[in-house]
Amino acid sequence: MKTITSLPQNQDGMKYAKGLIKNLLIFLFSFLLFYLKSAFADRHHYVEGLKIGDSLLDYHSEAELSKVEDWLSFSDRYSLLDISQITKRHYFGDLNAAVKKDDPNFIIQGLQGIRPLTNISECEEEIRLYDKFWQAEIKEDNNREEINMRATRPIQEADLHIIQFTTSSEVYSVSCWKLDEKWNGFESIYMLNIENLEFSEYGGAKIYLY
Repeated sequence: MKTITSLPQNQDGMKYAKGLIKNLLIFLFSFLLFYLKSAFADRHHYVEGLKIGDSLLDYHSEAELSKVEDWLSFSDRYSLLDISQITKRHYFGDLNAAVKKDDPNFIIQGLQGIRPLTNISECEEEIRLYDKFWQAEIKEDNNREEINMRATRPIQEADLHIIQFTTSSEVYSVSCWKLDEKWNGFESIYMLNIENLEFSEYGGAKIYLY
């Protein structure tokens, strides 16, 4: 008889435990979704984990930075440092960071990621996703431009597709360079630029892509 009367108690205990586990899983899942959404919502500010306004000295020593190539060595205002060889990268083969030449703190003014692709459709999909994301996430008033043109530099004879958002302080730009012939086995080159407006007007995406 004791065994029979204990069954409902065991069943109630099982139901309680299952309910507790279910509520705990719902809480954890909701927290994870909130965390991922918050992290993803800020993604448009970053290139390979770096952000405009960061100091490169938080990631590399001044000695390391002095040894990398400066693509704007002719400029008296900015350096565009090729940090590809000293930065751990997950997404872009080439990574460049712009800083003011007279800035001892190496504050990042611009970031550029470059990735060669074997398929132009993959490049266009990247542009579509960033375009959709930026339209939803850049709340500040912005000027969105979509441009299709024949590139003149740095990759001549390439069809260039650009989506560019300009706010009061920054420029967000994604571009696809469709090559006439496969370049070292690659059909397209994908670029992401996120830059301080002042740098972009001087030597960044706003003039570099034209």
